[in-house]
Amino acid sequence: MPLPLPVRQYRPLSTEEVFNLPLYEAPFLIDFRSKSEHAKSSLPFSRSFPLTHASSSLAKDVDTEGLNPRGEERKSNWLWESFLHWLDEELLDNPPDRTNLLVVYNSSGECIGSGLECPQPTRCAPHELLVNLVKGESIPGFERLKTICVIQHGLKAFQECFPYLILHPGRSVSDMIPYPQAVPLFDKQMYIGDRHIAASKKALADLNIKRVINVTKDIPNHFEIQTKEGEKQPEEGVRMVGKVRDSASPPGGHGPKRQASVSHSQSAEVLHNLSDKPKSLSLMYLRGPIDDVESAPLEGVLRMTWPFIKAALEAKERVLVHCSAGRSRSASVVLHALMQAQNISYHRALVLLQQARPQCKPNPGFARVLQKLEQAE
Repeated sequence: MPLPLPVRQYRPLSTEEVFNLPLYEAPFLIDFRSKSEHAKSSLPFSRSFPLTHASSSLAKDVDTEGLNPRGEERKSNWLWESFLHWLDEELLDNPPDRTNLLVVYNSSGECIGSGLECPQPTRCAPHELLVNLVKGESIPGFERLKTICVIQHGLKAFQECFPYLILHPGRSVSDMIPYPQAVPLFDKQMYIGDRHIAASKKALADLNIKRVINVTKDIPNHFEIQTKEGEKQPEEGVRMVGKVRDSASPPGGHGPKRQASVSHSQSAEVLHNLSDKPKSLSLMYLRGPIDDVESAPLEGVLRMTWPFIKAALEAKERVLVHCSAGRSRSASVVLHALMQAQNISYHRALVLLQQARPQCKPNPGFARVLQKLEQAE
């Protein structure tokens, strides 16, 4: 029998999309695994509805052998009513505030990660519940709910990629820190953030960031490579004398300089520590010294940043792009990289980036520069 047209949207989430979820802005997360599995590892703020227990209770209350259509209906109704009863108890003390996104997951994404058509000969409990969530049954407390998301390959795959975002008996929600957003289509190699992320040793170490693009004039390069005791990595390349020059060796003269990339051999010196308290961190930096004003010389900065990003991608190194708020300057650099690497338009790149980080919005002058570069190619 064909499924009814879904009232809500079903959307599978990749591990990268789960990483970018605004967990602190209260999407409603439900863990379908057992209570013991949930206690050992879970996503922050997720709640446990153990479908393994529900399935065993279902087998006792409903004769599942040789189910006829009426038996299938009894099974579906029992599971849905059980879920609504659990949900009602969960919401007594902590109602969802303006929730329009609900995320469910199990261990491996089996059944529920494959869409609304169950791959099993008969519908399993997780898939049965997923269909009920999507097809438009009334859910008290979730009147604004628009999207049902499923972690496509389950918590196990996400934990392998981002173990520091998993709660366990030794790590609580109070131990969690903010992270930047992963830029789509770069396979977890490029991230965008603000000045706070740029100063977070743990966030950079956890993500194994090797290079940083600092698109400001004044924010320090907090963890730059030390070449000798007490001596910072030498600055070479662009001078600012009325405009930003290309990254080739500048002519002699005076004026502030930006920091250029370092050789691949130097990248071996980058230190990375995955412990909860990283002891040391040394990164390659590139500074794009502009203000967030429409007349700022963005085009000259982009001539520096794309080769730096391209070198990081080719070396399989992760790069963070940041400015002060992670909104305009850093977004412009990332958008240009998306346009160059993926051969897509400015507007398509902006849609993709805003899906990962909604606040990204280049100022009108930067937007005009990016659109002009798009038309010139």
